[in-house]
Amino acid sequence: MVLAIKYCEDFYYDNEFYSQIGGITCREMNGLEMELLLLLDYDLHVRPEIYESYSSDLLLQRHCGGFTFGKKETEVISKSSTMLPQISSQSSIKTVPSSSDFSHEEASH
Repeated sequence: MVLAIKYCEDFYYDNEFYSQIGGITCREMNGLEMELLLLLDYDLHVRPEIYESYSSDLLLQRHCGGFTFGKKETEVISKSSTMLPQISSQSSIKTVPSSSDFSHEEASH
């Protein structure tokens, strides 16, 4: 999820924020992020037909009664939602520099 957010958004929270939501250390979050990047060969693009396939499956699941969460998942969701305001005030939002942030000379190097 973190990689998807970083790939698609210009503004996102740092890994410390996401690690607290996930109940792991920031070091673990960084390691998981790197491991997934290596497994994906740094290719985060999803082809439209793959996206549509998963999207259709999710919509079908939603129409057929939705998702069923067990006790552990419900506790994690509940804990995460109560932690959000507290964490968001402590975490920093990262920004991705746009191409206009660099001069033409820097971009050519």
